[in-house]
Amino acid sequence: MSRSWIRPGSDVELDAAGRPRGELLRRVVERPTVEVELLRLPGGAEAWWKRYCFPRAGQRWRSCLGHTGLGTPKVRREARSLLRLEEAGVPAARALAWSLRRAFPGLVRDGGLLTATWDGARTLEEQPGEVQDSIWLRIGASLRRMHDAGCFHRRLAPRNLVLDQEVPDRPRLAWIDLDQALWRRRLPDAARAWDLLAFVLPAPERFGVRAWTLLTRGYGRWEDAGPAELRAALPGSWQRSLGRRLERERRRRVAERRTGAADALSPPGLPSEPR
Repeated sequence: MSRSWIRPGSDVELDAAGRPRGELLRRVVERPTVEVELLRLPGGAEAWWKRYCFPRAGQRWRSCLGHTGLGTPKVRREARSLLRLEEAGVPAARALAWSLRRAFPGLVRDGGLLTATWDGARTLEEQPGEVQDSIWLRIGASLRRMHDAGCFHRRLAPRNLVLDQEVPDRPRLAWIDLDQALWRRRLPDAARAWDLLAFVLPAPERFGVRAWTLLTRGYGRWEDAGPAELRAALPGSWQRSLGRRLERERRRRVAERRTGAADALSPPGLPSEPR
């Protein structure tokens, strides 16, 4: 049993297995249940293909209360959120296609999401130099628009914002990884502050005082409050939730540094450990 969706007017073609046709340019993640690849589509455009795969029945049953069974599959959930942000005028990755295949008794066996990219696109985490003031303002404004649309991202991080600042007057940016996003008719202030702090606190080397000032100025709130003050003002349950999120992010960054050190000692040509 399979289902799929392709953006009308796109040059995307899916094969019988639900995979986009195209040339594999590079694979950046290769884990037992997750793969991320950069493809060149038949029309020449490049796109990211993110695939969640559960080939063994035990893997599917362990996730059955989430996106493989009772919950909405990750690829559909993320595609819906990207399309809703696009409708709201929020800069986000452009969803091109998704596909799902299910196994008995209806659990998701694998699913994939295809999103557009562009030349020169890098995450905020990968930016080599200083981020321009105008881009911090625009990031803050786009966050405000996202929240005003009712989207609680829940995974905001420098690695989940793609941008290109090669053209100073027309920087491009796009939010990605919305598979855990929640939507509300009216987003409470605690959720807005939680998202903002989850974005800033894990990367103090990137977010200095000036960056925070410009970010909040673009957002239109909390210009007079620093991150520590804003965090202290969160209700207790929100503070604990944020603490758990920051700890997970800290562990991820530590693991990445260890992986980087190991990669430096590896023979050339071996793939690095995925993020």
